[in-house]
Amino acid sequence: MTTDTFNNKPTLSVRNIQDDNQRSEPLRDFWGRFDDAIEEPATGYDGTRVNLSFSELDVKATAPGEVWNMPTYVISMGLSNRPRSRWGYFSKSISPLMPDDEDIASGGPANNGQKGKMMHLQLTDGQDGRPAGKPIYNKRMVGSEKYPDGSVPTSVWVVVEIEGGKGVAAAPIANLRNHALELCVGKTKATYATALMSDAAVKGDSSFFKTIIDKSFMTTALQLKELVEVNGAYQKGEKFPKS
Repeated sequence: MTTDTFNNKPTLSVRNIQDDNQRSEPLRDFWGRFDDAIEEPATGYDGTRVNLSFSELDVKATAPGEVWNMPTYVISMGLSNRPRSRWGYFSKSISPLMPDDEDIASGGPANNGQKGKMMHLQLTDGQDGRPAGKPIYNKRMVGSEKYPDGSVPTSVWVVVEIEGGKGVAAAPIANLRNHALELCVGKTKATYATALMSDAAVKGDSSFFKTIIDKSFMTTALQLKELVEVNGAYQKGEKFPKS
């Protein structure tokens, strides 16, 4: 089974069949700008669903056989106050990264919460270094040989990082740009951004972080000949800052 990226519906295929708790998620790992959280009545049961919308995607991993070329993505999950639920695990992952006076879509100076911030999300499918599935109660599995207590490892979305979020601050660096240039030496087009976005000092400066996302940092570095590309990797250029 593959997914039509325009309507997120399965297309006819006998390949890449996935588990029930994974098959509706073509993305597995991405950075994206959090735009909004919209609540709506659930279909088929008495409850509420939350649609989390993201834009300006930087996709790191997709499901096998999937290609995602759309600039936006929506994650939908049931709203629940149970810790061992999709919303519960999502909430537990993002809460420590937010300022104490903010929530997902409210609080803070503009009362927008986390709206407008870049976030790094991963699906807990246990593949390629991502977290393992989280136990969620499934009454249909109670008494089964594999899951007698009904706790089934399930792929859920968790927030790994937030642009400028708590827990990523570092001691000030005198020249953050020079520090970032050093980090790029030896990296490729495919790896330099990940190296920069994983650095605590870079993540702690939201303005500089945005230049990594929009690629203006690297564009400028190449134009100024601070960096040059040699055999597929970035090396120090003739205008590389002297330490």
